[in-house]
Amino acid sequence: MQYIPPLNGDLGNAARSYVNADPSNGIEGSIPTAQAFEHPMREILNVITGAGLTPAGANLAQMSAAITAMIAAAI
Repeated sequence: MQYIPPLNGDLGNAARSYVNADPSNGIEGSIPTAQAFEHPMREILNVITGAGLTPAGANLAQMSAAITAMIAAAI
């Protein structure tokens, strides 16, 4: 997985952090790229499906179950 920095901030720093907005101190919040959401979701789905599970929106413990299943299967 590759780090995807925000679209704004110190553009000369490829490792810049995401920050929350703080208007009272003149701090602009980070603007995430589509990849900032897309990549982690794809990584997580690959773990879930790689363990033979079917992704389900109502189950927020699927990644844990997938890792447990992969360890048990010694994958």
